[in-house]
Amino acid sequence: MGLSVTADTIAVEALEAAGDVAFVWDFVSDEVIWGGNISSLVGDGPSNVFQSGETFITRIHDADLPGRLRVLDGNLGSDGRYECEYRLRLNGQDFTWVHEKGRVMRNDDGMPQRTVGVLRIIEGRKRNERLIEHFSNYDVLTGHLSRNRLRDALENAFQYGERFNIDGAFLLIGIDGLGEIRDRYGMDAADNVIISAGQILEHMLRSIDVIGRQGADRFGIVTTNCKQDDLNVLIERLLHAFQTTPVRAGDAEVTLRVSIGLSRFPEDVHTVPEVLARTEQALQYARDLGGDQAHVYHPSDEDRTRVRNSLAIAGQIERALENDCLEFAFQPIVSCRTRRISYYEALVRMRDNGEVLPASVFVPVAEHCGLIRDLDRWALQTCLERLTEYPDLTLSLNLSGMTVTDPSWLRLLASQLRGREDIANRLILEITETVALEDIEITGHFITTARDLGCKVALDDFGSGHTSFRHMRSLIVDVVKIDRIFVRDWHQSGDRANFIGKLMTIARETGFEIVAEGVEDKFTAEMLASEGVDYLQGWYLGKPMLEQEWLAYYKADAS
Repeated sequence: MGLSVTADTIAVEALEAAGDVAFVWDFVSDEVIWGGNISSLVGDGPSNVFQSGETFITRIHDADLPGRLRVLDGNLGSDGRYECEYRLRLNGQDFTWVHEKGRVMRNDDGMPQRTVGVLRIIEGRKRNERLIEHFSNYDVLTGHLSRNRLRDALENAFQYGERFNIDGAFLLIGIDGLGEIRDRYGMDAADNVIISAGQILEHMLRSIDVIGRQGADRFGIVTTNCKQDDLNVLIERLLHAFQTTPVRAGDAEVTLRVSIGLSRFPEDVHTVPEVLARTEQALQYARDLGGDQAHVYHPSDEDRTRVRNSLAIAGQIERALENDCLEFAFQPIVSCRTRRISYYEALVRMRDNGEVLPASVFVPVAEHCGLIRDLDRWALQTCLERLTEYPDLTLSLNLSGMTVTDPSWLRLLASQLRGREDIANRLILEITETVALEDIEITGHFITTARDLGCKVALDDFGSGHTSFRHMRSLIVDVVKIDRIFVRDWHQSGDRANFIGKLMTIARETGFEIVAEGVEDKFTAEMLASEGVDYLQGWYLGKPMLEQEWLAYYKADAS
């Protein structure tokens, strides 16, 4: 028996099912006509509460109204489509987040006549976003700053110290033997020990010092306006406090042993990444000596030379960003099914005095010196420009670990792609497996947001993390790129062949596609294709081409 319903009935029932409310707003009469479950907006109040545009606008939060007006007035697409989010006061209640998506209709003279759109309450999603933001700012267990926010505090202190020539230091306090406590007394007891350690630190620090959770068994402290003598006193007080303060571990009381690593800035270390690396090195040295002691990092002559070289390259990067001396090299990724180029990976290159420098020369320095965010922003903007210019082009773009955990970059991505599904569908964002496994929750949020915008996400260098398959189903990605170490001579190694075979099985189960990197010869390409790999990338298929060469190649291939 067939269905006997009208199109109008389907539309109404679809709105009801989705929880959406449709509207038509006539600009001339200012009348608003609603369709769907209007009670979701007005509750038990009068149904005419939103029957004029003027009344509706008075219900929008003052902070959000300018943004909605800008979207309607100036940021419309060529076809008049728009979307925005804002807080709306519903029938005298508190403000509730809504998502508005619609289209401005014009008359024959091109003048706006009315808006047709849909409203959806998104308070639940916004609440989840606030929770995610809170958890990204604060450690769930201890309530101290998260690792990312601790780094922000360190960057602020570092810049303050450089500007005003004020001494500062970063300390890492590692709880020795936490794994033994966990094995003996259980997970809850270990968690209580971590909480207690944080409380001990709180009692020993000044109000201007900043404390955060740096890792599973360690805390980080940012302190400023401290001379070396003050730091020596602080270290002694911290060690003594832990040695003399028993804490609960299940039904037992234990006395904690800690190791402390410390580096001073800006005297001994000259960038925030170096502060983190050298302090970690000092902590490990203290632990290697048996723990229950501290070690302060002091730079060697070799360290000073390396820093000078890094600062020189950092200067080149800054000049390249200012003078538009960055460009892409495009490497093709070939479909095993069609034997044609499916898309290109966009690889950043830097020109300096006529020389083209590969990413391996300057990207590690950019990460070390805190310039990688600027590079990734340049890469995103340039990538979107190329995708806009060439409607048949698909690009993949590598992202650094700092960008994956940077909410501002994700907001930039969302602002650039909102309402541009045709662009988003042709953008693949690559994150390395190592970065993905550092914080599964934050990575999962990044992946979900990017995919909701329409992008694909690729897991790069797969296999290098050594815990790969255990986490595969936790990361819902579209593409997995096999690390080149597994591709090189893979048919001659049983372990590599088993690795690729297992990956192929998971791919068939979960639906992601596989790219084999580092394909350098015909035999390897044919064997991998016969195994069921979806795409191949490597010098055998095509070397990275700078933009001018690539453009000629791309246009010839397209024709």
